[in-house]
Amino acid sequence: MDTMRLLIGYDGSPSAQVVLEDLGHAGLPPHSHAIVLSIADMIALPPGGPDLDPTLPEWLAGTIRRAQSERQSAIEAMRSQADLAAGRLEEAFPTWKVDAEAHGDSPTWGIVKRSDDLHPDLVVLGSRGRAVVERLGLGSVSLQVLHAARCSVRIARSRPRKQGAPLGLLVGVDGSRHSLAAVRAVTSRTWPPLTQVRVVSALDAFLATAVVSPRHDLARWLQENAETSTWVHRMVEDLAQELRAASLDAEGVVLIGAPKAVLLEEAERWQADCVFLGSQGLNAVERLMLGSVSTAVAARAACSVEISRP
Repeated sequence: MDTMRLLIGYDGSPSAQVVLEDLGHAGLPPHSHAIVLSIADMIALPPGGPDLDPTLPEWLAGTIRRAQSERQSAIEAMRSQADLAAGRLEEAFPTWKVDAEAHGDSPTWGIVKRSDDLHPDLVVLGSRGRAVVERLGLGSVSLQVLHAARCSVRIARSRPRKQGAPLGLLVGVDGSRHSLAAVRAVTSRTWPPLTQVRVVSALDAFLATAVVSPRHDLARWLQENAETSTWVHRMVEDLAQELRAASLDAEGVVLIGAPKAVLLEEAERWQADCVFLGSQGLNAVERLMLGSVSTAVAARAACSVEISRP
């Protein structure tokens, strides 16, 4: 990928600072265009100044003007935050084009609406931490944006790394086109030397009994009368080979168990820096449920998580 457009949600919080650090470990191309977006959390108000309805009582008009002034001050404060973040990105990535914006809105929908306008390749957000996310569930901004955005979303978290240690990327796959999008996201990036990739498939009852047609996503790995574990291993090895062809140190692993548990446990055991997943698996219904694999991993992983959409 030669260029990439990023929409970066930034509010100046410690989790937002992690976003700026995490971008250096995301394999992003040298000529990316980053838009830093800061949202002042507020509800919509009627326009102020001369546009106010002249029939309004003076007390109400005065209240609206004061609220409008406070709103503008809040937006200007967030614009200062966005400008500071943009300056840091320009120092860290001198070949990038970086813009800063601030708006007044609900943080979630302000980001989603701007994403719909800009059509970025990737939205990047911080996380308030696993404990908070688990308590709030889909009430958290990062998870709401994850479900509502139409593009890929990266939730950045900080994991202590040894100086000079290679990056470790875990890619969860089940053969669906959505999980293949996660593989393509990794192969399209520019990674530092020695980056390690682990392609993981969780062999559970659903995958073992998946019914497929000749045109199904899995068809290229299936052979007549082949056992489930045989084609799953073939799939994982083929995808690992695809990553090796992109000059990455990749291996394929098939583990037994529920995908949520397997991916979280393997990411923790392997000390992954980021988990890449598709937004939807073979079981399309699971994306609509709070217990979906992508939601569970995004909420609970100790590392960054990137959800790729085809």
